[in-house]
Amino acid sequence: MVVDIGKPQNEEEFANLYNTVSEAIQAIDEDLDEYLLEPSIGDDCEFEEIIDLFRGYYMGVRNMQVEITGETADTWTLSIIPLA
Repeated sequence: MVVDIGKPQNEEEFANLYNTVSEAIQAIDEDLDEYLLEPSIGDDCEFEEIIDLFRGYYMGVRNMQVEITGETADTWTLSIIPLA
């Protein structure tokens, strides 16, 4: 699974970054646990911290890994792949 996530362009988008990331991941993974969709989990988190939360879930529950596989000026690309 691969998803592009838009980088925040203003303070409001930064404040909603966790929600942006969780919605993007949910769009490619309908089995994502509901508790990960609570925006308060990642309030004031940087992108890397948010990804670490998802890494913990995918490694521990789904036996998958989450990697940042690309970055442009406007987006990050995440890959979620099964562990070998």
